Amino acid sequence: MDSFAAVHATCDRGTLYMPDLQGVLHAYDTASGCHLWGWPHTLTGVSPVKIPSITNDTVLVSWTRIESSPIWSLQALDAETGRARWPTPLRIPPPQHWQARNNRVFAIFIEPDSGGPCLAAYDVHNGTLLWQKALTDRIVGKPMISDKSIHLAHADGHVSSWDALTGHNHWTVKVAKSLRTQPVVAGEQVLITSWDPGRLVVLNNADGTVAWRSAPRSAAALMTPAYLADGLAWAVSRAGILQGWDIERRRRLAGTLENLLWKPDVQGLPELRHGVLYVATGSGNLQAIQLGGTK
Repeated sequence: MDSFAAVHATCDRGTLYMPDLQGVLHAYDTASGCHLWGWPHTLTGVSPVKIPSITNDTVLVSWTRIESSPIWSLQALDAETGRARWPTPLRIPPPQHWQARNNRVFAIFIEPDSGGPCLAAYDVHNGTLLWQKALTDRIVGKPMISDKSIHLAHADGHVSSWDALTGHNHWTVKVAKSLRTQPVVAGEQVLITSWDPGRLVVLNNADGTVAWRSAPRSAAALMTPAYLADGLAWAVSRAGILQGWDIERRRRLAGTLENLLWKPDVQGLPELRHGVLYVATGSGNLQAIQLGGTK
């Protein structure tokens, strides 16, 4: 396994999907260890594919050329055979700018003619463009999908909601001077952490009106999305401080944890698993922090 990028592996329904360092994605049966397929068979000059995303019977993979191309490619594979479903891959900005849900792929890309960002929906089985909408400003973080809606965070401080079936814009609201991460949907509410000013904003999912916003903190520019645990929301600031809020009681929690410093472009964003926040710091340490239970 020395030639494999194990950090980018994922497992789904008894199949392990693991890319190697030459850009080939392999599928193995977890029960027998049998090699099922490898894709692509011949492709040179590419980086290892990122963590595959599985939706129903389709495996979505993304990669870029080694010569530091800012544009990535996205392809859909048949999970059973490894064959490409789309005639040609989609060309998109970095891979966090796409999500799959309900047999559709929602992607952010730059429109060649206008040079502006667009939101588009594709059929996951054949790559057919279902709809495309122009956006007013650069998108940060992932498109977040909930039920039949898509929520986006814009770099200029706007948050927008779109109909996943038709592409209709439900609402667009200004919540801050600038944003760095995607919104998070929690039931009937949409949570967004802002960079300037540093605060948590809670929106009503139905119409985008502000349900509650925390007091701004000028020295607490937030660089992670909200992490939810036991009715509490948490985020980490650029100063490496973990902050929490009680959403129901609409108040900031008193306790904080400091020295959680890392570089998002190197270590990536912290991940929340089963109520535990895992943070890979710039010093090479991995911290596991139990969230919740402190109301």
